[in-house]
Amino acid sequence: MAQPILSDDEARAFFATLHDTTFDWTVEQLPALMAELGWTIDESSAIPGKAAIADVAWDVPQVDVSMSFTDGKVNEFSLGLSSPAKDPASQLAAADAFVRFADMVQEIFGAPGGRVPGKYPGLQWRHRGHVLTMKNLPSTITVYWATEDFQDAVDKTGTA
Repeated sequence: MAQPILSDDEARAFFATLHDTTFDWTVEQLPALMAELGWTIDESSAIPGKAAIADVAWDVPQVDVSMSFTDGKVNEFSLGLSSPAKDPASQLAAADAFVRFADMVQEIFGAPGGRVPGKYPGLQWRHRGHVLTMKNLPSTITVYWATEDFQDAVDKTGTA
């Protein structure tokens, strides 16, 4: 069975939406954003005022989006673009998709403004008050979408 990965068309639409969206929501504004993205908050997993998990509209098993809040403002979203790879062939498929997705993001956002070195490399784009980071993990591709302030704090301290 092929590795479940977000389709290129869905990825392009997702990255275009991120590019065209200003990251400045309050928790009260989340329902409108969730509707635009086709995501549905799982109320049973929400920690009021702190965090929530949402289901995505994509047909990619074991993929959801987590988000955190501080003082009524959304800090960041974290989501996978592929199901966890369980074997070397699936890991290679995810790595190939990472390269394709990185090219797509570069077409939409321009050249990455930073690289995330280390065991799990990634690329980072800063755009209109938010930061998009895409990482190539051993078993999946992960996207972090955060306010600049939140990302700067994470970069400085190494933790959220």
